[in-house]
Amino acid sequence: MNESRTSGDESPLTPSAALGNATEVDAKARRVARWPAWVWLAMAVTMAVHLIGSPLVPDGWPSVVVGLLPLVFAVSGIIYSARQQVTSKLLSRLVWPVTGAFVVLVFAAVLLQNFVFPEGAVPGIVLSGLLPAIPCVYGAWRVLAE
Repeated sequence: MNESRTSGDESPLTPSAALGNATEVDAKARRVARWPAWVWLAMAVTMAVHLIGSPLVPDGWPSVVVGLLPLVFAVSGIIYSARQQVTSKLLSRLVWPVTGAFVVLVFAAVLLQNFVFPEGAVPGIVLSGLLPAIPCVYGAWRVLAE
């Protein structure tokens, strides 16, 4: 009656085999979700170093390139990871909030450093440079701890 069923030569899927398949798919999704977590950690370190060290770059086009390139890289990497076909539920839930918070905090740090802090205010530059790392480290910690 039901044409979609398999032929008699294939064995039916047992409950233990189904559980094994589901466990294997879950493990694969968690493994795939680990690389965006490592990208988040790399972004946290890179942007902190960039924002703290950017006052040392000479003015002009090198400053503009150094200012925009890490942000473009970071957002592109997160969007690419969000478009992956196999992801964990936790990564799917975290990718956009982490990206949004990261972008907002990078812009806030740049605005603080350029318009609020006086020239050479090292504590303010260091603190504002570390701000964008917070959502990246949090997201990576959640995904890697899973």
